[in-house]
This record gives sequence, C-alpha cells and structure tokens, in this order.
Amino acid sequence: MAQGSSSAPRDGADEKRKRKPKARKEAAEKTPVSQKENLEALLKFCGLNSSDLDKVLDTVEERLKNPWKFVPEKERRAGCRANFISELNKLLRAIDLPKSPTVNVLGIDMPVFFNRGRFKNLQKHCSVINDVLKKSINPLYKKGAVSDEIFKLPFFDIDMCLNYGWLDKGDDIIRYLEPGVLDELWDKKIKNRSKVDNIDDLQEIYANAVEFDPSNEPTHLDEFEVIISEELSNMTGQVENSDKLIDLKYGHLIETDYFIAIISKEVLGNLGFTMKARRFLLSQLLDRGGHNLTLIPSLHDRETSFGIYQTVKRTHKSLSSEFGNVSKFPPFEKCLGFREQTRTMVWLIYTNMRAIEQFTFRKGPKHVRENRSKLFQSVGKTELKRFFYKALSIMHNRGMSAYTSAILSMSDKGIIYKTFAQFESALFESMGATGYGIDVNHIISN
Repeated sequence: MAQGSSSAPRDGADEKRKRKPKARKEAAEKTPVSQKENLEALLKFCGLNSSDLDKVLDTVEERLKNPWKFVPEKERRAGCRANFISELNKLLRAIDLPKSPTVNVLGIDMPVFFNRGRFKNLQKHCSVINDVLKKSINPLYKKGAVSDEIFKLPFFDIDMCLNYGWLDKGDDIIRYLEPGVLDELWDKKIKNRSKVDNIDDLQEIYANAVEFDPSNEPTHLDEFEVIISEELSNMTGQVENSDKLIDLKYGHLIETDYFIAIISKEVLGNLGFTMKARRFLLSQLLDRGGHNLTLIPSLHDRETSFGIYQTVKRTHKSLSSEFGNVSKFPPFEKCLGFREQTRTMVWLIYTNMRAIEQFTFRKGPKHVRENRSKLFQSVGKTELKRFFYKALSIMHNRGMSAYTSAILSMSDKGIIYKTFAQFESALFESMGATGYGIDVNHIISN
C-alpha cells in the first residue's frame, strides 16, 4: 500500500512537468496579444482611435496634468481624481512597448520605435503622481521623498497645482497673475487700508509704481539670489571697514534662503509652504510675468508700507539716516527696484542682529550673560540658524522691541538655563511669537 500510494503522486508530478513547457510556450505566444490589448485599453481610456503615438502620449500627458478636465462635472467628487490617475497608472504599467518600429493596434500600424523613451517617462511620471495621491499628500506643504519627486516632473506648474487642489484660486499667488492686479491692490490700500496722515504718501508711491520701468529687474529666482548675495557682501565689507559699526559675531549665518523665506511669506501670504515649494512658486510667478512684486502695497496693515519685503517708511528712513554715509538709499517713495529694496532689508537685518547680540550677550547680570554664551557655543550651525531666522522674522513683523523687551525681562529674572532649547523656548514664549515669523523647520534641514 505504501508503494502504491507513493507512486500515484509521482506519476502526477511527472505529468505536470511534461505539460509545463507547453504552458510556457502558450503564455509566450499570448504575450504580444496581451500587449496589444493593453494598448487598445489605453486608447479607449483616452478616447482615441489614432495611429499617431505622439498624439496618444500628448493626451496621456494632458490627463496627468489635469485629470479634472476629463471627469464630467456631475461626477466630480472627493477621490475621483485619485481613482482616475490610479486607473491610468495601471494601464500604463501594464504596457511594455515592443522594440520593433510598429505594432498593430485596433487594426492600425502604430509607430512606436521613436516614442519608447517618452512612453517610459510618462509611466514614471504617472507613478509619481499616483504615489502622492495614494498618500493624500499636498507636496507644497509636505517634505519628503514622495513630494520631492513631484517637483521633478517637467510639466509641473501652478496650473497643475490648481488642477489637483494643491493650490486654491483664492491664494495670493494666483491673484498676482491676474491682469490689472497692481491697480486693484493699490486702490484697495488707499481706500481701505490707509490713515488720514499717509494717503498722500501712498498716492505718490502708487504714481511712481505706475511709471516704473521693470525692464532691468531680475526675472528669475537665481538672479534674486545673486543680488541678495552681493548686497550682503557689500554690507559686510562696509561694516568691516567702518570704525563706528560693530562687527557681528553671528552675521555670517544669514544667507539667501532667509530672504527668500521672507519674500514668500510677505508675497505668498502662507506660512505652511516648504522651502522647495516657496522657490517653485516664486519661480513660477516670475516666469509668468509677475515682475511687479517690488511694487505691491501691504494690505495687512494701515502703514505706509509696500514692496517685496513689505518695508515700512519709518524703517527705511531710520536706516537711511544711520547708514546713508556708507550705503546709498533712494527716497522711500522711489525705492521701487529689487536691489534697492534688498539693500534696505540687508541693513535692517544688520540692525536687528546687532540688537540681538548686544542685548543677549552684553546686557544683564554677568552669570546670565555667561550662561547664554555657553548655550550658544553648545549647539551647531543648524540650531543657531533656526534661532536667528526665527528671531529676525518676528522682529521683521513686530519690530526690534519684540526681542529686546523679552530678553531684558528674562535677564531681570536671572534664570539660568540648562540647555539651548530651554532658553530658546522661554525666549519665544516671552516674545509672544505664536503666529509670527517664518516656519524655520520648512527652511532649514538638519
């Protein structure tokens, strides 16, 4: 019995082994048919019946950029964009274009030889978008490898962000792209966001802005950064060559990314964007003719304030008065160009950094000052940059006294802190920092 029972399975296994080559041969014969069917399914999904693969790929790319466009309005609901891209992703992943010059699809010889590379790229692009949608990520707000891939798409732009709901039509950046926006903003500033004693100033600035020739203004973000670097370098050299100006111990920590963060905060009006998103959105704005960023008024207050850094007139006058002998400042009403506004910003940073260093390390009881010096020496460049960027950005909105009052109050209490993090937390709490400043975690990485 034992012999008989063991022989049956062996015979069955032998029979299966004999059938396997035939099964593999049949599967191989069916493969071209399967690819043909997958291509036909893609064509039907795209609503096409074409022998022009370029047209097919153009349509696929168009659907990747705007899935909303191909979903009937009455069927649009939460998740349908993700479902659409998921289905398209499955269709694309199922296809492996042959290396032969043509393939017959729907009775048509479709040329594929020269389109293979582009098709492979679209497969990858669709997969990237699908990953973002599956994880319910807004790449403008979320750091990480998945979000980073979106920014590499050759067709990623503001329109695509709107199509996927990553931007809203009411966001400031969209408003800046509308025709006549400068007139609209200044009209609102003068009529609704002014004071009795500054209407004349605002009207003068507006008149100058209308006449301003932006032809020599930077039109790309890298040009912004070149000018920022030059103005920072000029300021540093002027301080070093002056007998009256105090050298900054930590001034070297302030780099172009701080300026870009302030610009994006003032212009884009959103604190949640990652640094990569800030750079992307500003680049998009400049590429689309948004070269009037230095001319926009501040609508968040009633001050005489405008420009890419939303500088207040009294701040400009104060800086011009103190540093006019070492740097050239045009009158506030005519300070319309990016370089001139950046120069003002650079000297504002200098005065605020000078105040931070003086009030932190040179005022208060000796044991408090020594404790702070040790704390600042105990951390690296990243932690220090985060601290100064946060402090400076709060001072940018609330003035120098926001810092000096808080640090003097802490000095009077004579508290010794064990860690830099404890000191930093106590200081920003004392400054009332909630809701002010830039989100340094989106700007500075470890």
